[in-house]
This record gives sequence, C-alpha cells and structure tokens, in this order.
Amino acid sequence: MNRSQKKRIKKSLAYRIAAWLHLWLVLFSGLIVVIIYITGLTWSFREEIDDLMEPKLHIPDQHKEMLSPAILYFIAKKEYPNHAPTFIQRLTGRASVLGLGKINEGFTCILPPIREKF
Repeated sequence: MNRSQKKRIKKSLAYRIAAWLHLWLVLFSGLIVVIIYITGLTWSFREEIDDLMEPKLHIPDQHKEMLSPAILYFIAKKEYPNHAPTFIQRLTGRASVLGLGKINEGFTCILPPIREKF
C-alpha cells in the first residue's frame, strides 16, 4: 500500500480542541515560570547587581568605626543647608545614602561611611 492509498485518520473535534488548549496552556504557564525565575534570580543577586551598576556604593572594609547617623545628618546639613535630610541608610561595607529634600521630590546624597576629617 502506498501512502496515498492509506486512509487518513481524521482526529475528532474534541481531540483537536484538547491538543490546542494543551499547547497554549503549557506555553503560557512556561512563560510565567520563566518570568518568575528571572525575577527571583535578580532578587537573589541584587547586592551583586547593585555593586556592578553603582561601584561607588561599594566601600572596601577599612576596619574603622562607622560614622553615626547623627554625624551623617550634620554633614548633610553642612553640605546642603537648604535641604532637610529625610532618611539615612547605613549598610556595612557600603556607602551611606542620605535622602534630602521633600519625600519623593528630593534627591539622594552618597557619603562614605568613614571619614577622617569633616
């Protein structure tokens, strides 16, 4: 029997609908899994990504005492007298970030957490 002589088996409508639905549901759920994977990966490596994107925030360990938030506040007031500090973020091994001006309208200032003289 040749191929042309074989009867082509017609698949039922229910089978075709199930196959089409299965294809698109698997593709959609796979896309969701990939998006969750990428966002989880970026979240777990966020500190390393920050160091790559903003190298000025990374401060090598100097084995010295960090400046207190009060001293950072007075440094910010001295350097920017017209702007009130709104927040201070101090992390070990990273530069201190100070928010100045109105919330959501101000700007940030990056200070090294350790200074010999100010």
